[in-house]
Formats: sequence, C-alpha cells, structure tokens
Amino acid sequence: MLYLDEAWLIQLFAEADQPAGPQQLVPARSLWQNDPLLYRAFCELNALLFSPAPTELKEAQLIDFAGLVIRGLLPATQQQPDWVSRLQQQLRAHPAEPWPLAELAGLAGVSRYHLVRTFKSWTGLTPHAYLLDCRINAARQRLPDCSSLAQLASELGFADQSHFVHAFKQRVSVTPGEYQRLQSCAISCNTL
Repeated sequence: MLYLDEAWLIQLFAEADQPAGPQQLVPARSLWQNDPLLYRAFCELNALLFSPAPTELKEAQLIDFAGLVIRGLLPATQQQPDWVSRLQQQLRAHPAEPWPLAELAGLAGVSRYHLVRTFKSWTGLTPHAYLLDCRINAARQRLPDCSSLAQLASELGFADQSHFVHAFKQRVSVTPGEYQRLQSCAISCNTL
C-alpha cells in the first residue's frame, strides 16, 4: 500500500498547472483496476522505494508515477525544448555532482513535475537515471587506468562502492572489476 502526502500531491498538481483539491485525490487501488500499465508502474515504484537506490532516483520515479495518475496534463510538443539538451550537456559534463531535482528544475526554468515528465519523454530516462548513465559512461572510460574502485565510485558521485557496482552491473551486465579485466585483455590482445 502506498500513502502519499496530500499536500505534496496538491503541490505536484499545481506544478503541472492543474489545480487539485482533495476530491480529486482518489485511492490508487481504484485507479488501476482497469489499467495494467498503471499497476505495473506502481509495482516498479514499490520495488524501487524499498531498494537501496538513492533518494533522488526514488523522488524522480515517484513524480513520474504521480504523472501517470495525473496523465495527459502536459500538451504534446513537436520540438524538444532547448532546456532538455542543455541539461543533458550539463549532466554529461558534471556527472559527479548530486543534481537534486529542484536544482535541475531551476536551471531549466520549469517545475519538478514538468522536468521529470518532459525530460523522460525526450530521453527515455528520468533526469537521475540519465545522470547514472553518465556516471557509468565516465566509469567505463576511466576503468582501464583505475587502481581503486572505491575511489572511482567516490569521484563519480556514487554513495559508495556497493552502489557503484550495482548500478554498473545493471547497465553493463558485468561488474566494474570484470569490465576492467575484459578491457585489459582486449588491450593486450590488440597489442599482439
């Protein structure tokens, strides 16, 4: 069961330019009785909320889930907003930064709700998931010369080595150590 703070939801509706009163906030159980997509999204959110994932990722997924509930509020645009590519460049250039949603929304000049929904619609990822991908890509470049996984994890903004290893394996299908060994083997095979 998921209980969301009513004031938080009302604020989220307001950020989406959709005023909401308590009468519009209905139990989610009644929302997904005929909506398998919403139910699947709820199950994925639930698994994430009880995982050791970072708070920023949990917040972004919660906002994304709330967006499914609020669905259809943002008008479809034909052209990617300029701020999406600016944020992508910023996240790629500075992957070690924590980048809270409120800060990214401020840089983009939009609400957190609009940030998460629009960014995901154009990139396929929430801002935090995109940031994790940027960190993993930076790690892949640095791993061949890396002597300490813990230090690399810290330098790239991961909470700890365990979080780094988990995120890396989830995206690359091998651990950073295995990737490092594969890269070393590939380099030595190319020099023969």
